[in-house]
Amino acid sequence: MSMWGLGKVVSRPPAEFEALDDTTNNFKGVADKVIKWVPGDILALYAAGVVAFDATKPRWWLGVIAVMFAPVFLRLGVYAVDGSWGKKEKLAAGLAVPATALWIGSVPGNGWLRWKLVADNPKPAAFVFLAAAAVFSMIADGKVKKMEKTPQPAPTV
Repeated sequence: MSMWGLGKVVSRPPAEFEALDDTTNNFKGVADKVIKWVPGDILALYAAGVVAFDATKPRWWLGVIAVMFAPVFLRLGVYAVDGSWGKKEKLAAGLAVPATALWIGSVPGNGWLRWKLVADNPKPAAFVFLAAAAVFSMIADGKVKKMEKTPQPAPTV
């Protein structure tokens, strides 16, 4: 199950979100593209936070916390795996911030629903967040590929 699916399940979405079921449309593919830029721990903690603090009342501060901690969790995850922290990892940490904000906007019961424009138009808002996420993921992929092609200076001893 994708994190989009997990977000749908744990947040107990209102009936108007049933049209966004990932078995009947292509939202899942778009959401999964941006997921690779959001640390998995953040995805799980945000989803758990939505459930713990009543998904029927969107909590904007959960999103703020998730966005703030996304690069921190990415940094700790990289360190735990191999201890490296180069330019590519720094770029990924920076890309995790907007990716997290966009992903949160596509999850039912999210804090963006506190804004009247989003609350009054939840389906179009979810679509806009996912469209922005798709554009973001293409830009992010391009930035990383460009960095990988750029020759890096030799390490100094």
